[in-house]
Amino acid sequence: MKLQGADARTMLVLSDASGGRFDDPEHGYLTGYPLAASSRYVLARTWPAPEMSRPGCVWTHSLLIGFADLATVSSAEGLLSLFRRPEAPIEGHNRQIFLPDDHGASAVTCHPNSDTLLTALYLDPGSKVQMWAGDPLEDERLFLAVWLQQWPRLRRGFRFCSSITVDRSTPTEAFDLQAVSVASGPRRKLISDARLVEEAGSDARLSTAVDDLRHPAGLRAFLRQVGGDVPRGRAAMVMLCQLYDALERVDRDRSAFNAALDAMDALGASQARAARALVLERALSNLEGVDDRAFSFVCDSVAADGRVPDPQTSKRIGDVLWRKSPVAFARSLTSEGTMGSVATRSVTELEAAQLVEGTVQNPEIATTIARTRPEVLALQRFWEASPIDFDALLERVDGRTDDGVLRAIAAANRSDAAAQVTRKFGAARTLEAIGAPDVAGRVVSIADWLRWIAMEPSSLGSPLASGKLAREAVVGLAICLRPDDVPNDYGDDPWAIAARVGGILGATVEDQFAAFLMARALGRRSRSCAELLRMSFDRVHRSLRDCSMPDEGWRLVERRLPWPTFWDEWDRCERVRRAMAAKFVDFDLDPAAFARLTDDNAIFQLLAEIAATSRSGRRYLEKVVKTIREAPDDLVQGRGRILEKLT
Repeated sequence: MKLQGADARTMLVLSDASGGRFDDPEHGYLTGYPLAASSRYVLARTWPAPEMSRPGCVWTHSLLIGFADLATVSSAEGLLSLFRRPEAPIEGHNRQIFLPDDHGASAVTCHPNSDTLLTALYLDPGSKVQMWAGDPLEDERLFLAVWLQQWPRLRRGFRFCSSITVDRSTPTEAFDLQAVSVASGPRRKLISDARLVEEAGSDARLSTAVDDLRHPAGLRAFLRQVGGDVPRGRAAMVMLCQLYDALERVDRDRSAFNAALDAMDALGASQARAARALVLERALSNLEGVDDRAFSFVCDSVAADGRVPDPQTSKRIGDVLWRKSPVAFARSLTSEGTMGSVATRSVTELEAAQLVEGTVQNPEIATTIARTRPEVLALQRFWEASPIDFDALLERVDGRTDDGVLRAIAAANRSDAAAQVTRKFGAARTLEAIGAPDVAGRVVSIADWLRWIAMEPSSLGSPLASGKLAREAVVGLAICLRPDDVPNDYGDDPWAIAARVGGILGATVEDQFAAFLMARALGRRSRSCAELLRMSFDRVHRSLRDCSMPDEGWRLVERRLPWPTFWDEWDRCERVRRAMAAKFVDFDLDPAAFARLTDDNAIFQLLAEIAATSRSGRRYLEKVVKTIREAPDDLVQGRGRILEKLT
């Protein structure tokens, strides 16, 4: 082949003798150097040519190896077997030959300078390296082993010579490694600015490379895999060895990822794409156990790559991202990059309970999570996150159908959202949710809810009439309303139905509720006056007698009582009894209800005596007597005898 001008001159110079004498005339010495313009690497063997007429002549057989072919070579034996010492006349050398089968790297087991040579070569990467020649064949084997251990990009730029008496470097092309021949005279530093192998010592950071020279194994395959886009030449070897060591340990020591990342940082990770990809692959295989720094590397690498991983990998990354930082996960959900796609894929696979727990710990992400997984809105635990933007969350809810959301909010005891929830769902549905027996007893601030619910009294008849509200909700709502606020245009009074719910709250609250029911019965709105009075009379009468009725309860009742005479004004119990008798008589209420209006016979007699003071009252009492005669129990039978005396 015809070489470019510069490459031809280089080859002409380096094919000449490196010195005046040979340490091993039979085998000569090796020289390796690149021809950059021709994309070839020259591996040459030079022998003395004493048979020639001119003194100092040499024969050099140069193998020109294409850079692509050079990357496939792992063993020196095949290359060395191709060398032939030329003889005059020269024939058969200017031709194409084929590399023999490669049988793997050869070990260098006994050279005393193997570790110090690597130290000199890679820890001072900008310097020339000088080694004192020893056994020519052993030196040659060491030089070739070091060269072939390198990754292809470094290998094709590496310059070496196994025997010199003068520095073969030029001002523009320095030799990396040269062995100074014993023929050069007494030992001295032949190359003034060189690093001496014998003075370099050993370094633990290169121990893997030393071991690989002696026992070729996985390091050189790793270097070949990741070295292609590492631009730092010899300087990268230490970092790549550290990276290899770290990746070898990660399966048994997860902290080794930090060492790997340190090596990546030292390499300049923006350029070492193959190394980054390998670290990423190992991190993904150990994803669930990596620390925060390694996981950040995974996320950054995925984002930089621009390609969305497969669904399974996306799910795993998303799972770990959510576990480590729900805030970062939510931020990814709103982004448009690769991590946004990863988060969007994985959010559909996360358990709703996982999402909710993360949201409770990081309430600022609630709106984002609800947008992508709206079913979490129906979970009580989700609404326990605080503070959250209720308005933004409720925008995603259909107030006409999403009863599960309403129940979840109510169960979460979020009275701070009472206004927004009531406006969204309406007072009736909100009351049904907040007043459910399994909710109302656990709501700490039910009054806050009821105050907003009470602002729409005309819609409350249906939930009250359902009979499904807890007593806490019924009694609490009565405190927030006026007795006539809830309509009763047909059927039983909703308040009567709601009050049938069992249970007793505190005495003061129950007294006031009884006063509310009595006031409603004494008004004109209820169609269940008799039942309401039966429910309320004894409690109101007793609390007035004992002076335990709250002032607000008395005011409710007093407004509905007939105007008293001067001498009866002080006796509140008497005024209530007169109002009861008048209501039953004037409105011809159910006689059976009157017969059972009180559990106290003495008070019943007082009520009957008040009713008997008028003709209409006596006629009404005759109806009561008739009803009592049909009653089976002893209580009302005894009252029949009281009434018979009055009628």
